[in-house]
Amino acid sequence: MQPQPTLRSQIAHGSVFVTPENATRLAVNNAFVAETALLLPIDTQPVRDVANFTGALNGLNRSDIHYVMILPDSKFGRVAPYLDLIDGMAVQVTQNVETIKGVANGTLGTLEYVHSPPDTTFRLVRDGASRMVVRLPDRPPELAILRVPRPHAVAIRAGVDPELFPVFFATEAYAKATISLPRAPNGQRRSITVRPQQLPFVCAVGSTIYKGWIF
Repeated sequence: MQPQPTLRSQIAHGSVFVTPENATRLAVNNAFVAETALLLPIDTQPVRDVANFTGALNGLNRSDIHYVMILPDSKFGRVAPYLDLIDGMAVQVTQNVETIKGVANGTLGTLEYVHSPPDTTFRLVRDGASRMVVRLPDRPPELAILRVPRPHAVAIRAGVDPELFPVFFATEAYAKATISLPRAPNGQRRSITVRPQQLPFVCAVGSTIYKGWIF
């Protein structure tokens, strides 16, 4: 009898859905995470990692914050406003982390694990939109370890699998982005300018075709 595939292998080697634009890609990725969460052990939930907007959202009302948080990463210089993290999920790097080492914008891999400060505490939160329960930390993670197949890769230190590579939460979007908000009741246009910090990758189950290229 052949052994049953592990959850890690199931979610790391699934299908990729090619989408016409980024909003659909985001919807596919969110649906994938919600369905995958149902396969996790009863005491395990996705970890929700919220970007650091460095105070740019201060003063916004709840509706505005919700509007900003559901936008795709393409609106923020390829930095996700939040990530629901599951060990083993397929990911795509969205910033040029170490191009000379083969970890750059567009690189595909899998999430090996996320490292949080030792004194981090988590609370369970139910997402009303996805009806998914996530673990929300009281502070951001320090880094994530990705498994990135790279020919002739050199280990980051002796004894470490050469396919493993760290990426850091302190990574900034490559440029500032101006986000248009819903108009004020008097019709006045509103916007905010942000350059968030976040782990530099997104879920890679959904990909978008742009001018013949798959991102």
